Amino acid sequence: MPVQLGEQCEHCLKHPQKLGHPDESRCCRCLPDAAILRNCSRCQSTRYCGKECQKAHWAEHKQSCTNTVHLKQLRESLGPEVTRRHIAFEKWGWKYLHILTRAAMSAIEVAKDPNRMNTHIFVVHLETVDTSDNGRNPKYAVKEAHCRTLEELYLMRPWTSFAAMEQSIAPGPGHVIVMDDVLPGGLGVQTRPVRTDWDPRMIPYNPMWLILLREETRAG
Repeated sequence: MPVQLGEQCEHCLKHPQKLGHPDESRCCRCLPDAAILRNCSRCQSTRYCGKECQKAHWAEHKQSCTNTVHLKQLRESLGPEVTRRHIAFEKWGWKYLHILTRAAMSAIEVAKDPNRMNTHIFVVHLETVDTSDNGRNPKYAVKEAHCRTLEELYLMRPWTSFAAMEQSIAPGPGHVIVMDDVLPGGLGVQTRPVRTDWDPRMIPYNPMWLILLREETRAG
């Protein structure tokens, strides 16, 4: 099973041994036992195994890092309610990334044609079904999900979203986009790159992918 983004170094793609292999085996991408992944100190959203990898990846990471910092500043300027909702929204995307990846493989039909990962994007729309902690934290559910080409995706969003969305997708293929239409500005869109360096036949097409996606993310 592939190691998900956030569980590996963004530059060298190496991962802690226990995450890549439940048993005691190791592979060429396993980090030394003493190595740990650390967040970028500026955006806190990208992880590296060391300063060397972070420096080597900076040219590629710079724009997304800046975008992330600006989004955090925007949400803080809009008050605590928006901040809490945006934090919950981002946590949802990371929490269910593995499930979203599996659904994306079927929605995009990668098993039939691996090249579709280069031309299509998996889009998930969320809706609020409940709140907890006296209304402070939203509970999300999948409202709808589908695959789209980049051109089709442009037609779904305001013109002001195009540049930021294209920048977030530009580094490569294999993306999941999660949307919360309640959040203002660019806060309601998050992109999650999906690693594609495994045989897509490992995850065969499942016609029930949307039903499974809704069931497996029911906890919100």
